[in-house]
Order: sequence, then structure tokens, then C-alpha cells
Amino acid sequence: MIQSVNKYHIYEILSADGNFYYTIPKYQREYTWSYREWEALYDDISENNDEYFIGSIICIPLGDAINPYLEVIDGQQRLTTISLFLTAIYTRLKEHREDLSEDDDDVLPSLRKSLKSKNSPNEMKLVPQIQNFNKDDFDHLMNETGLRKASAPKHPYYPMRKIARCFTYFLKRIDIKRMNRLINSVDSFVILTEPMKDMLQVGSRPYIVVEGIIDSLPKAYSEINQATSDIKTVVYTGKMNMAFGIKELVDSFMEIEGENYRLVLCGDGDAKEYVLQKAQEDNRIDYRGQVSPDEAKRVVENASVLVNPRPNDSEYTKYSFPSKNIEYLMSGKPVVTYMLGGMPEKYSEFIYTADCNISLKDAMINALNGENKEKYRAFCNYASRHLTAKNIVSEIMRL
Repeated sequence: MIQSVNKYHIYEILSADGNFYYTIPKYQREYTWSYREWEALYDDISENNDEYFIGSIICIPLGDAINPYLEVIDGQQRLTTISLFLTAIYTRLKEHREDLSEDDDDVLPSLRKSLKSKNSPNEMKLVPQIQNFNKDDFDHLMNETGLRKASAPKHPYYPMRKIARCFTYFLKRIDIKRMNRLINSVDSFVILTEPMKDMLQVGSRPYIVVEGIIDSLPKAYSEINQATSDIKTVVYTGKMNMAFGIKELVDSFMEIEGENYRLVLCGDGDAKEYVLQKAQEDNRIDYRGQVSPDEAKRVVENASVLVNPRPNDSEYTKYSFPSKNIEYLMSGKPVVTYMLGGMPEKYSEFIYTADCNISLKDAMINALNGENKEKYRAFCNYASRHLTAKNIVSEIMRL
């Protein structure tokens, strides 16, 4: 039976003066919120007044007068996310503390007290559930931000795990908000894609587009390791996430007939289980998991075709340019990818394009059977003129 219902502000829930902490019991599900929920929470907090209701939290008071705590029965996802949001705010304010006014001197100490338990200098006000190492990830993050100084394991692929990704998401939203305030004082711009010009309201101010930088000039085509085996290998190295088109890549490859084809996948992410399942159904699929940079380089060098299956189905693709595309093109191997909204049209001359008219399967077949020499030479000419640090610096100096 619920004994009481109260309306609290966030600062009261995580009161700096409260001698209590929240614990999420082990029977609760692991932290599962992702981009959609993070975005909704951020927008709700940013766009509404102080009285806006962002959700309920149900707790059971436990412990004693010396060590009181609240066991969270419902609302653990929201409470964890709010704690990570406040941690991101604390991190950015700490980095820019010299910009704080004298009136804001108490902001950092207050945030710190809101996040930390008063009972112990190395315990936080929130104790996450242990499933899927959520507590370990949370504790490790608190150590990295300086809020905690006790040992906490850093698990493999920590940057790709939900706790770390949520924290990074809020850091980026804070950075964007700060950038938008400063944008009017900018004289000139170096932007990643042409559509960013409108998003940043560049107007008549000078700008250049720099989608990437290369450390050295591409090799001569004669120096590229050409596959001579009868086995033709399609390769993808990178994050194994559904959002990056991994399912479509696997499904499209399985439609290609022939025992002399292989699909080699290196990386980790939320598509891992799907890839493993399909590898059981089709022995031509070789999933190698997370590999070292040197091993990934060897896999790329021995590939027949390289594929970046990231789809052009989201607004953000206009404002991004996958560095993997340049990495792949530098290898001299045929590259299959979609023409994302942020890619210069010139890149259509360097790649085997998948689009609404050419399926990913057909684009891979075209690359496997095609001649790549002219495409590579065209890319080399473009890269030497537009992607070297020397030429980019010269362009910036002329702004």
C-alpha cells in the first residue's frame, strides 16, 4: 500500500542536505534507456517550466536513523538518467569553472553534494542495480569525473555501454547548447558537411567544408595488396550496431549465391546476437568479434571489397561524414556504401553506391566484379588536393 504521495522538485529528490541515498534492488531490470528516452527527458527539462512533471518515482524507506535509504521500486530508469544528466552538467561546469560568476560559486559544491552520499566520501546518492555490470559502469564513471575515489572495474567496451553512452549524450547536448550561444560571435567556420552551413546559420560569413584529414598520401595502386584467391571476401570493421545497417549487410550478403564468397565482420554492438545467429545459418559468415587495430588493418588489407552499410535514413546523416569511408578509400579496395546526406557529391565517383535504385546486394556484386583502379585514382587526386593537413591549413588561412 502506498503510504504517501508527494510532489518534489528534482533538487529535493537529490537534496544536497539529505542524509539518505537511493538503492535499486537486484531484482529490477538493468538500465535500458537509450537515445529516444534521453532526448525526450532532456527536451522536457529544457523546454518546460519548473513545475513540469517529468515522471513518478516509487520508493520504500528502509535502513535506520543512522543509515537511512530508499529502495526504488519504480522510476529507476528515470532516476539513473537524471543522475547521469547532473553528472554531465557537473563535468562541464568543472571544466569551465573560470567562466562562472561570483554568484555561481556555490553551484559546483551543491551539485557535488546532490550526487554524493553524506554517509561516505566514496559512495554516491544513487546505487544502481548490479545487472549487466550497471553499478560497476556507474562507479567507474564517477571515478573518471572525480566524484568518487575508490576502485571500480572498467569492463570491456565500456564506452559503448548504456551508462557511458547516456553520459556522453548529455555532454554533447550541453556542448551544443553552449555552442549555439556562442555562434553569433564566430567570424568564420570550418564545418564537416555542406548542410551544416544552414544549421549553424553561417549566412554570409566565410566557411570551408573539411570532411576529413589524411596523415599521408594514398599509396600507388600498384602497391595495393590485390586479392588473388578464388575466395572473394566482403569486410566490415566497426561498431556492430543495428542502427549502422549491420542487419541489412548480413541479410544482403546471404542473398548472394556462391560458395566462394565470405563476409568477415569485426566489432561489437547490439547486432552481435543477430550476426552470431546468421553465422550459424550461413557458414560463409565469419564473425570475429572485437579485434585489435593491427588485426583490423590486416583484415582490411586482405579484403576483396569493403562495405560501410550505414543507411541514409535519418536527419543527422546530413551533418555527419563517416571517417570509415576515408579509411576504406585509402586502402585502395573497392568500397560499397550509401551516399549519405552529408557526403560531397564527388564521392559518388569513388565508391560503389547503394541507393533506392541499387540494392546493397547488387552494389556488393558490382564491386566484387568491377574494376577499381580508376575510382581509386580519382580518390587519390581528390585526397591530395582536399584532405591533406597542409592544404586544409592553407584554406583556413584564406578565410
